[in-house]
Amino acid sequence: MSVDVDAFRTAMTKHWEEALGNESSPKLQAVWAQLAITYNNQIDRSNPRLWQVLQPPTGTGKSQGTAMYCAMLATLSMTLSIEHIMKAYAVPRLHPGALIVTRLKCGGEEMAAQINKLAGCETARAHHSETPLSESAMVKTPVLIITHSAYINALRDKSSENGTGEQLRRFHQWFHAERGLIIIDEALDLIDTAQVNIEDLKQVLGHIPETIAREYPTEIQYLHDLVKMMRELSANGPRERMLPDMNMLCDQPDFASLRKAIKSLTLDRAVLKRSDADASKSMLRTIRDTIDAVEKLAGQWCLFSQSGIQTTLNFARHILPKDHPGAVILDATASTNLLYQLLEDRVSIVPTPNGARRYDNVTLHVSKGHRVGKYYLRAHAKAECAKLVNALQSMMLNPQGTFVACHKDVKPHLEQHAGFQVGSWGAIDGKNAWQDCDTAVIFGLPYRDNVWAANTFMAVQGSQSTNWLGANGNRPFGPYTDILKELSTGAIATQVIQAINRVRCRRVVDKNGNCKPTEVYLVLPSGQLADDILEHIKTSMPGVRVVKWAYSGSTRK
Repeated sequence: MSVDVDAFRTAMTKHWEEALGNESSPKLQAVWAQLAITYNNQIDRSNPRLWQVLQPPTGTGKSQGTAMYCAMLATLSMTLSIEHIMKAYAVPRLHPGALIVTRLKCGGEEMAAQINKLAGCETARAHHSETPLSESAMVKTPVLIITHSAYINALRDKSSENGTGEQLRRFHQWFHAERGLIIIDEALDLIDTAQVNIEDLKQVLGHIPETIAREYPTEIQYLHDLVKMMRELSANGPRERMLPDMNMLCDQPDFASLRKAIKSLTLDRAVLKRSDADASKSMLRTIRDTIDAVEKLAGQWCLFSQSGIQTTLNFARHILPKDHPGAVILDATASTNLLYQLLEDRVSIVPTPNGARRYDNVTLHVSKGHRVGKYYLRAHAKAECAKLVNALQSMMLNPQGTFVACHKDVKPHLEQHAGFQVGSWGAIDGKNAWQDCDTAVIFGLPYRDNVWAANTFMAVQGSQSTNWLGANGNRPFGPYTDILKELSTGAIATQVIQAINRVRCRRVVDKNGNCKPTEVYLVLPSGQLADDILEHIKTSMPGVRVVKWAYSGSTRK
């Protein structure tokens, strides 16, 4: 049911050179061969529950190779016959059925179109909210393509206490069997978190109308008691601590009736004294999400945190069911994503053939000692954006060819300046809109706090103690002295590397794996974190040239 590796390598080389106009090399061909071998192994199910992670460097053809492989599967038989059952060797092999999970809807549509073009027939179809397929159509589609969000929602349902797993079954079903190949393009968020913020609780209590509150006194009183408990925790004890099994969190009322009662409410006139449909939807969303988070805390470990003005209760779980079939994840930045190591024997990271990519034509201009967090840059966005733009303009950079990655609240201020291409953290990965830019600027870092790292670790490895939480520098796991620090640093580095590779350095232009000349400007803080991020970049982008950049904006006093 698999594809001949030599035939795949030959077809991919021809497509790479003739259709795409690129130069191939033995090193690139080794990456393509590894892609086919890994897909074949997954189909053969030697370890049916194992998730294999491939790390083909950006620009080495992982998407094109996936499309070519799935197109070559189209030559296999779609119909099970008595000859197949009797294992007659002259009968064409059966198509294994494939599921591809892409980050964005547009990426799924592009993948389906490319597979069908290479196959010369319709063998792939994308299923999403804009072009939904019926269940019968999904079952009969040889290569079904869905989005990350659809797959994550299906995994959450399957792994939840009351979940049915029906949607996941529909995605996996291939006629009367299970699809033999699952391919996940880019890292999947396998951690489901729940956070109850005291400010959200107070907002919920303030927005629920008195008539509803009187009808559901038990539920409303529980939320009041939760606010009281969080205030008491804030007044005494460590700012981060694990809460023991608490009757209050375990013995919750059933919120189903309250949730139903508020579902059809319109709160804009009652709360704001004016008509504002969007505001009403936002308030109802806060109520719904807060109650959902409260319910998720029931009977689970709970991490209390007070950081700045944020007072929260937190819980997290990983959503990979024990009986989930194996899959292949394509993740160029897998080396910086430590979640794979936390999952231990569930995941195997496949070593990448060396030398397929070089970044000798990329110059990384680095300036250290800056304030790059979202709170500072948001508060000083106008002034700091003006400083950055002046610095970039003084170097005579072409705004249309310059991509800037920044915090969401900073983005509007940068977009006011003529021509710069701007993307914000959380909305950059997987996009090709900036692939022709010759310059990338990293302005602000997507920090992850200690709660995020602790949630991620405990979601997989289980609850830890308050002493462990507070043992800065001494939370060992595997080769790491402090796994929380490494998780946070790795998450930042992953997003920075992804952002840099949104511009033209992502594309290979010669047989040595080089790209066109590209300039990258990186604003970093001081200290070990800056050094660690820089080392991650140099490891992921071999050959990159690092030089100092004298930038004076957002400096620490």
